[in-house]
Amino acid sequence: MKDNETPGAQKNLLVEPINVMKRNVKSLQEDILKDPTDIATYVKLINLCMKLGDYNKIECYAHRALKMKPDEPDILNLLGVTYYKQHKGDDAITTFKHLMTVETKSVRALVNLGLVFMVVKCDAAKAIEQLKEAVKLDEKNGTAWTALGQAYLKTGDFDAALDAFHHAFKLDDKCKQAIVGIADAHFGAKQYDDAIDYYERALVVDGRCPFAMYGLFHVYEMPQKE
Repeated sequence: MKDNETPGAQKNLLVEPINVMKRNVKSLQEDILKDPTDIATYVKLINLCMKLGDYNKIECYAHRALKMKPDEPDILNLLGVTYYKQHKGDDAITTFKHLMTVETKSVRALVNLGLVFMVVKCDAAKAIEQLKEAVKLDEKNGTAWTALGQAYLKTGDFDAALDAFHHAFKLDDKCKQAIVGIADAHFGAKQYDDAIDYYERALVVDGRCPFAMYGLFHVYEMPQKE
């Protein structure tokens, strides 16, 4: 903070973008009133509401759009993500499965289904099914590889987790999720020196990465390295 900058001015830097987004929401709502059939405007509005975390608005406008176009893939995906973020697992699964009937070989639907099964349903085996299919369809999808690695971690298959995370790392060697995932897999396999190496690599990418700091804390708390 500069000497002549007040705490209130600093706070406004954070508040102003939110106020701008809220004004943009209002503007898009007015556009929809003028043309209630413009699906592209619904998509813009829902994406903006997603940034604001206004899930009630998202559900309202998504259902309104789907009444006009029940098979609109972008709306279905956004609605499914909204259900996922609210931990409405069954609704999310139904929505993403609908998306898969509309968008053949939908990698995004498979990845999102995998996340729902892993995070909301706590069913890592089902998550792995979906995510393996996703990476089969798109081997360059880093998000899918990272999610697959996380699912394997939950099953205790550390070798498979390492393989998945390394695929993601090859696609983007600055991906924190992949680097921390490799470290977590080494930690799970009791390969503590390798775990330390990758947690420290994650901190080079992001010096405040909480997962890397948390991982390092646990490594150094181990009674002895095997």
